[in-house]
Amino acid sequence: DEAAIHGSWQALIGNVPEHAWTAGDVTPGWSLADHVGHLASWFDQAVGVLEEHRRTGRWTELPAEGIDAWNHVDVGLRRGTSVRELRALFEEGRARLLDAARAMTPEEWLDPEGFSWAYEDLHGHLRQHLAMVGPYVARARWTD
Repeated sequence: DEAAIHGSWQALIGNVPEHAWTAGDVTPGWSLADHVGHLASWFDQAVGVLEEHRRTGRWTELPAEGIDAWNHVDVGLRRGTSVRELRALFEEGRARLLDAARAMTPEEWLDPEGFSWAYEDLHGHLRQHLAMVGPYVARARWTD
């Protein structure tokens, strides 16, 4: 399932003109570049959580400030990153998360935390962003 969702994502954003990555809001206050950077960041978060669990046997807590507040700060930190770099960060983060997921034990997959960190970031989270980004990309392609 992950490969199919990734393929859908690549097909959707693959031909978006570079200027459209920052030209408008996909969702309130977030550009396409913000969405891509956000996903790349969550890939990295998930890898960190899975690796930490492997070392310690404990699951990392969600950010104390809440996910929305954390996302807001993180997206701001990535603004200004080039489209080329965002694409690379996304693909590199995805590859690291796939490796971390493949290294999970059956017990980790059966644990709701482990399943959530691997599945959600590789599949569910990406599907959510496909739904948000799709209408914007369609409009961006109409104007070019």
